[in-house]
Amino acid sequence: MKEWTVSPFVATDDDGNTIGFFRYSVNTKSSEGFLASVIVDNKLRGKGYGREMIQLALRYAFEITGAELVQLNVFNENTQAKHPAPQGSVLRCALWV
Repeated sequence: MKEWTVSPFVATDDDGNTIGFFRYSVNTKSSEGFLASVIVDNKLRGKGYGREMIQLALRYAFEITGAELVQLNVFNENTQAKHPAPQGSVLRCALWV
């Protein structure tokens, strides 16, 4: 039996323009989730999209997949991901593909 499932997501704005993407995995035995490859278009960084993508992913993880724990690793070189992004445009949806 497969323990880990992997789902890719594409994040878009209200007009359907791609903002970024991420992968979410959940271990069906341990109920542990993992966010991977959270990527925001370089031109759109610093506007809060990454934060909102993560918030939506966490909501999906806990409410839909029943995860009890979700892990996200941030590389030391990714200093922007370690600081709050300024308030800006709002991501409206994340679509499963």
